[in-house]
Amino acid sequence: MTRPIRIPTAVPLGRLANVLKILAESGARSWWLYPLELPDIVDPLQYFAEHTGLVQAIGWDACQALVGAPFAKLRKEVRR
Repeated sequence: MTRPIRIPTAVPLGRLANVLKILAESGARSWWLYPLELPDIVDPLQYFAEHTGLVQAIGWDACQALVGAPFAKLRKEVRR
């Protein structure tokens, strides 16, 4: 098992959450536009959340909500 990434300076949780949100939005667009498997996009996002300490700080449910929101938004737009 790998060790958590050590961030040299104290990064506010809000910034880490914003980075995860931006990565998830980018991943959702890539998933939508290209023939990519969902685990290939979501697994690195999970890795980021776990190894930056975000999961420990805000919980896995909150991280999943950040990751899942862009995918749900794309699916909702298609149903219209």
